This record gives sequence, structure tokens and C-alpha cells, in this order.
Amino acid sequence: ALEYRTRGNEAFTQARNFDLAAHRYKRGLRWLREVGAKEKAQEAMILLRNNLAAVGVQKKDWPAVFDQTKSVLAVDPENIKAQTRRGQALTETGKVGEAIELFEAIWPSTQERKKLVHCSGRSRPELPKTKKIRGKCNRGLQLLWKWKMTK
Repeated sequence: ALEYRTRGNEAFTQARNFDLAAHRYKRGLRWLREVGAKEKAQEAMILLRNNLAAVGVQKKDWPAVFDQTKSVLAVDPENIKAQTRRGQALTETGKVGEAIELFEAIWPSTQERKKLVHCSGRSRPELPKTKKIRGKCNRGLQLLWKWKMTK
């Protein structure tokens, strides 16, 4: 399964061929279902579904993003990548209130959450201090900020 993921990642990053990447990730998921190794399969499934969600974001296929992130979050409710991609899809489909709630849930402190919701003027809201969360939330913050500036 991880070999399919690696080959999918190559198609995604090097060739920017999102269809081929999705095909390889799906083949990895099919292989996992056939083999049925529970614990290792669950970890690989999360990786593959998160990658399929990333493909959905690139292709602006929001129903696919919702489907893949729902599957990941059912197994790992605190998965930052799945939450962030779901937040992106919510923002892009106009469900900004839900996106803000989702992003607020993964911010490390109430004070930092308020910076996003109450930002004014042209200054950008500060990103969360935790490096891992900051990196994963950056795109979602950009989308929410863009939405706020157009309203």
C-alpha cells in the first residue's frame, strides 16, 4: 500500500498529474481491503485517504474532499491534515461558519482563535504558534482571510 502511496506522491508532486495520483492511491486502498491487515492497514488507509483529499483540493472536487476526510476523521478524529482539508472544502463551498468552527477546534489557544475571527483592516491574522498546526492550517487561513476581505 505504501508503494502505491509513494508512486502516487510522485505523480502528484513531480508530474502534477492528479488523476494518476488518485488512481494510485485508490489502488493502494483496494490492496489494503484485499489484504485486511488491521492495524497497519488503518495507518496506511489514513495516509492514502489524506492524499486523495489533497488531490480533491487540487482538482476542486469538494465532494471527494468531504468523503475522504470523513473516512479519515471517523478513524482519527484529531487528524490535522484531514481537518484542514475539510476546512478548505467548507470554505470553498461557502460554509465559512463551519470552517471557522473547525479551525477554531484545532487552534492551540482561545486567544489565537480570536485573532482569526476578530481581525480587521488589512493586517493578516497571526498563525498559530505550534509549528505543526501552523503549517497545516496555513492554506485554510489564507482561504478564510480571502473570504473575509471580499465581504
